[in-house]
Amino acid sequence: MSPPRWERFEAFLWETTSLLVLGKRESLVVDPAITSEEVDGIARRAQELGAPVRQVLITHGDWDHVCGIGAFPDAVIAMGEETATKVENGSRVQSIQRAAEAYGFATSGSPRVDEAFQRGRAVELGEFVVETFPLVGHTPDGTGFRLRELGLLVVGDYLSSIEFPFALHRPRTG
Repeated sequence: MSPPRWERFEAFLWETTSLLVLGKRESLVVDPAITSEEVDGIARRAQELGAPVRQVLITHGDWDHVCGIGAFPDAVIAMGEETATKVENGSRVQSIQRAAEAYGFATSGSPRVDEAFQRGRAVELGEFVVETFPLVGHTPDGTGFRLRELGLLVVGDYLSSIEFPFALHRPRTG
């Protein structure tokens, strides 16, 4: 039996999840945890498996999804254009700092954006081809990911029974 091609990690707060997807020579992380210890654990696991983290994908711009980005200085950090705007305008840094003070944890540094993509298109990130699609409701900037080769669908907070599994209804206009 071949080893699993992905592993799930759970953060201390709200059971927020991160996903480590393994390639042949590298790995991809989706929403890298919260505390510096949690993020370091994901990076360590990738190294143990011989697939260092070279790609990071972000489902949406909430602070708990972007606060681990700084731990991966050699990885390509990719996210939808709307999420990239949130990260680049500095508001996420302020949110991360407030949360770290309120919950008493150390972070991995400031978030950044290396590649912003238009949702609804496939993106190639190293060994990985990721289909992206708008996943609005929890946040207006949400992005879902499908890694067809692995039969893997990633939807951020939408399936959480702990965090905020709500969707907002926005009536159609025009």
